[in-house]
Order: sequence, then C-alpha cells, then structure tokens
Amino acid sequence: MIERVTLGKALPKEATDRIIEHTDGIPLFVEELTKTVLESGLLREQKGRYVLDGPLPLLAIPMTLHASLMARLDRLAPARDVAQIAAAIGRRFSYELISAVASMPKERLDEALDYLVSAELVFRHGAPPDAEYTFKHALVQDAAYSSLLRDRRRQLHARIAMELENRSSDLVQQQPEILAEHCAQAGLMEKAARLWRRAGHNTANRAAHREASVLFEKSLMAYAALPSSSDTLGEVIDIRWDLHHSLYPLGELARDRANLESAKHLAEGLGDEVRLSRVLSRLTYTLGSLGDLAGAVDAGERALTLAEQRNDDDVKARVNMMLARSRYGRGDYERAVGHARQALDLLHEGNGAHDATYLTFARVSARVWLALCHAELGRFDEAAVLGQEATDIARGMNDPEEMIFAGFGVGRMRIIRGNPEFAVEVLEPALAMCRSAEFQSTFPELLLVLERRMPRWAGPMRHCFYWKRPFVRRQQVA
Repeated sequence: MIERVTLGKALPKEATDRIIEHTDGIPLFVEELTKTVLESGLLREQKGRYVLDGPLPLLAIPMTLHASLMARLDRLAPARDVAQIAAAIGRRFSYELISAVASMPKERLDEALDYLVSAELVFRHGAPPDAEYTFKHALVQDAAYSSLLRDRRRQLHARIAMELENRSSDLVQQQPEILAEHCAQAGLMEKAARLWRRAGHNTANRAAHREASVLFEKSLMAYAALPSSSDTLGEVIDIRWDLHHSLYPLGELARDRANLESAKHLAEGLGDEVRLSRVLSRLTYTLGSLGDLAGAVDAGERALTLAEQRNDDDVKARVNMMLARSRYGRGDYERAVGHARQALDLLHEGNGAHDATYLTFARVSARVWLALCHAELGRFDEAAVLGQEATDIARGMNDPEEMIFAGFGVGRMRIIRGNPEFAVEVLEPALAMCRSAEFQSTFPELLLVLERRMPRWAGPMRHCFYWKRPFVRRQQVA
C-alpha cells in the first residue's frame, strides 16, 4: 500500500517502519500517513527512491488519523477554507451549491477544488458547473469540519439552509431532514423542529416507523431548546401524537405509554381539552395493549366525557373505537358492540371524518371488533359478514396496516369458532406483511404461534384476548 501511494518509489526504512507502527494496518491511515510524509518536505528523490536528509523527527508522523488529516489540510492553506465550507454542506456536495455558499471568485474556487482533488481528499464526478464532489472518507470531512470555529459554523449552516431552500424546492418537500440539520446547526431551532416533523410524516407514510420515530424525537429536542409558550407546548403535544403512531407499530409500548403520559400532562397544564381528549383516546389503546384494561377503560371514559362536553363527533368516534377494544378485552362484549356501532354511526360511514387515514382505520377496526364480539357471543353469521367487509375495505385502500389488522380479526374469529386450519389461511399472509414492514406489534404472529406451536393456549385465547399481562411479555412467551 505504501509503495502504491509513492508510485513504486521506496521510502527510507525508518519512515516505512514508523508508518506501519502507527497505522496498525488500517488502509485509510496507511494512505494518509504516507501522503503526510511525502508532503512534509523531509524527503527528496534520489535514483528512483526517497531518502532522508537527516534523522526523521519524532513527531513528523502524526500519532492519530485526525491529526494526520489536519496536518494535510494545514499544508493546503489555499484550499482549506473551501474544504471547510464543503464539510459543512456534507459528505457530498455540488459545484452549484458550494459556489453559492462560498461567495468567492470562480477562479479561486476552481483552483481550490482542483487542489483538493489532486490531493485525493475529495473525488470529482463530472465537470463544473455540473460537477458533484465527494469527500474520500467521512473522517476527512470530520477533520475539515472540526477545524471550523463555532460562529463560522453557524454562519455557514445558515447560508447553506438559505441556498437549499431557495434553489431546491423538491429537496425541501422530499428530504426536509437535510434542511432541518442545517437549520439546527445554524441555531434556527423552531424551523428545524417543523422540518423534522415534516420529515417524520414523510417517513411514516412509507411505514418506515423506526426512522420516523427518530425524526419526531429530533423535533421534540429542537422544541425543548426554545422558550416555553402555549404555542410551542401545543406543537409538542401534536408531535407526541405523531410519535405515538410510529412507536405503536414498532411494539415500543412502554416508550409509547411514557410519550402519551407526557402529552397528557402538557394538555392538562394548558387546559386544552381538545388535545387532551385525543391523547386520552390513544392512551386507552396503548394501556389496553400493555394489559392495563382498567386503566384503559378509565382513560377512555374520561376522553369520552370531554368529547361529549364539546360535542366533538370526530373525537367521540375515536374514543368509542378504543373503548370497544378495551371492553372486548374485559369480556364485556355487549357494551363493546355498542361502542363500535356508535363509532360507525358518528362517522356516517365516511361522511363525518376529518382525517381520511383515520376514517380507513375506523371502518376496518369497527368491523373487526364487532366481528370478534359477535363471535364471542356465538353470532357467527354476523361475524363472518363483518369480517369480510373489513377485509374488502382494507384491500381496497391497499393499506398494509389495515390489511394486517383485518387478517388478525378474521383469523381470531375463526379460532373462536373452532376452525384453526381456516384461521391460518388469513393469518399467514398477515404475518408475511408484518415481517416485510416495520409492524412489530404483531397480533397475527402471536396467534399463529399459539395455534401451531402452543395448541394448549388455543382454548384460553377463545375466552380472553388479553392474558392479564403486558403485551410485550406475551410476545416473549410466544
């Protein structure tokens, strides 16, 4: 590797030994330290090899890769400023963007970029003004970036954010997280928070819930850096609502409970009954999944009272849906039927919902819980019709989450009826969808494992959907 960098010209043994000793065979380190020695001015060529004019100084070869890269950048003084600007933009950067941010004469910029390319610190693809550049390694970018003073960093990131927003509307819409990072580094925390939330929505819409949860958490951290006000606290509650819809599919139920509890306390402190009733409706669902059925019903009843006081049909529909599930878990099937029916009546089969995504969920979910309740009560014909309707609606919307849930409902209904072989027919496709997407709270997987590998549990499962223990615990047992 050393000889490849020196183009076959041998180094003095002392220099070669020092490089090998300090690099531990790490390829990038070998290359960088060799180049450091070649650029140090300590060597000269003689008869096709390099020789030392005197003893090799003790510190001629930096002891760390970072120090090596910094030493090389220091020797590239004319190009160092450009390297720093590029590092602030990112690992990859375009000629168009760096020319806008650098605000220097074209000749000077071109010379600096050529210098960085010839030094093999960055690679170039294409020719200016359409060229794209890439730092050879992330460590090279880190070294250049770390040499920036704090104020200079903030100025650069603010300029980069402004140029990105002005020049690339597609990026702002499709990858707002990139703009959010620059805004955060520039100290524009409120703008960064909103961009991260938008990025979370984009990612959640692709069912990439783990990525979405990280983006929502970044948004919350950005808001935490801002002065507290009723407006910002309201935004925080809404982001925690969004975060819930990514944590739950991941099976992160303990985190989700803490997330919703935090949103609940904030809403109570603001006296915001609209947000409070909405948060309580989802807390009902999460508590039920954790096996806290009493807590779930209490939260649901409180949410329903608040919604009725405000005559908010949309929230009443949501709360009734959650209560149907919780009442079912407690074996209170007739009251669960009443809640599910009321939810559908309030939504008028689609005319009363303000949220199209929730409308799909409600139309499928209400039928699933109605089907399960009728099955538990021995009304299998009604249950079969409702199960088929739920499946048809989910397929028509081509929504993986709703198709999984419909499959769970039909499979569970068939288990209750005593037809496990027919249950497997719908549970297996649902299980496959769970594995292909980020849906870790997988009821179908639990039921399929119970029927095939733990048949002794089939009977008890017919009588109680919940095991009187937390959902995560049920997964571990399965």
